[in-house]
Amino acid sequence: MLKLFLTLSLVVTLSAALPAAYADESSYTPEVAEQLGRGTALLREGKLAEARQNFIRATELEPKCHEAWNNIGLTYYREGNLDKAAEAYMNAIELEPGFVPSITNLGAVRHQQRKLDKATGLYRLALDLSQGKDAEIQYNYANVLRDQKNYEKAREHYIKSIDLRPDFPAAHNGLGATYFCLKKFNDAEREIKYAIKLKPDYALAYYHLGLLEAAREKYPEAIKAYEDSLKYEDRKDYADDTREKIARLKEQMRRGPETTTVATSAPAAVPPVNNTLASADAGPPMLGKTNFAAGMSSSASLFDQKMGTAGIIEQRMGNVVKEFEKLLKGGSSKDPILWNNYGLSLSQIGPSKYDEAIAAYKNAIKFSKGKLYQANYNLAQAHRARGDFVSCDKECVKAIASARAQNSVCPLVHNLRAIVFKQKGQFANADQEYKLAIAQSMGKYPVFHYNRAICLEKLNKQKEAKQEYQSYIDSAPTGLNISKAKLRLNLLSI
Repeated sequence: MLKLFLTLSLVVTLSAALPAAYADESSYTPEVAEQLGRGTALLREGKLAEARQNFIRATELEPKCHEAWNNIGLTYYREGNLDKAAEAYMNAIELEPGFVPSITNLGAVRHQQRKLDKATGLYRLALDLSQGKDAEIQYNYANVLRDQKNYEKAREHYIKSIDLRPDFPAAHNGLGATYFCLKKFNDAEREIKYAIKLKPDYALAYYHLGLLEAAREKYPEAIKAYEDSLKYEDRKDYADDTREKIARLKEQMRRGPETTTVATSAPAAVPPVNNTLASADAGPPMLGKTNFAAGMSSSASLFDQKMGTAGIIEQRMGNVVKEFEKLLKGGSSKDPILWNNYGLSLSQIGPSKYDEAIAAYKNAIKFSKGKLYQANYNLAQAHRARGDFVSCDKECVKAIASARAQNSVCPLVHNLRAIVFKQKGQFANADQEYKLAIAQSMGKYPVFHYNRAICLEKLNKQKEAKQEYQSYIDSAPTGLNISKAKLRLNLLSI
């Protein structure tokens, strides 16, 4: 995956982070200024809870202190509590609607929550207020655009960020990642290496260089770049992912070039699950998150939807399974993400591995303490594949409850639950689940419209069924079920 780095705005003094028009130092008493100063010092030391108490005290002394609310948001953000962070940032914006640091920080939260349209709107507002002259806002806006796969526009804003601050390594790295997505590998190499020149301990840039060299099939160079990344990587999930890639490349080199296959494109900065459905009823697997607040697992590239014959799939996934087993035996035995993705790789092999896959998913759920709802979904899929619809529905209910507790949505789970209801002949219940799936997916999975249309026909709701078939045709003109949808639409129109 292409990993993401965000910049956030801390209000250090009353006017340090923004033009004077947005803050009036004279409006605060010395007591309020003292609380802000103490909180800022503690925040820099990583003492988040203590810092937050100082900022809260500042708001008690001066309820309209929007700078304090911004910094309260930062403490929550760094703890991974995105909802509390968003609430604090919105309090700051309510008090001072033109306060750029809180607008951009709220944009970062929405980005992490995968609410990309909201994030882009916030960053555009911040750019307008700053007259486009803030390099970090240009950079963060470009990151969201890259996640939306709007690569040309992302490239434009990375370049604007670099024009404003030529020595901004993250912007050069982000531009390189964008060129990678555009398959402009020479341009990608230039920018990524320049980012490393500016910041020689830049783990993320070395990681992206590894992706680039692997895509070029320069495996020794890719391994060297990944190993350089590991020297400086302080996040366990990123380090585990990097070790996994090294192991896979070494295995590919051992097998020889005749069987070596490496993808030449990469998912977005914080990749979503695969959004190509195999049939009207099927849903893709859900990969584990790198943490419970931010983006999806980096293992998305493990699952190639164009593998070919079942024998090739079994051979290739068997090698992947072995790599996961090494990781699980090598000190990561309680990593829920690895257990979840290990289960996925077992499931890819076929029915002979379903029992092991189910055990892996259960371990993922256990070690995540029930927070990795993607594992519940994958477990539900495994039960469905075995014809155990009762267990399938139970896991769907658990997944929905877990996602709700984390203020998240899970449209794929509602789609799967609808399938179970439909197979039981409970079409009204199925329709309710399909509606939830469509609403939560916000257009990401057009096949949900096709699935619901079939259900509506069973309910003799032909007018609504026609609308859903048309929605599917409009949103997925090359979809796998396009011919069937057009045929059904024509039949209903006679």
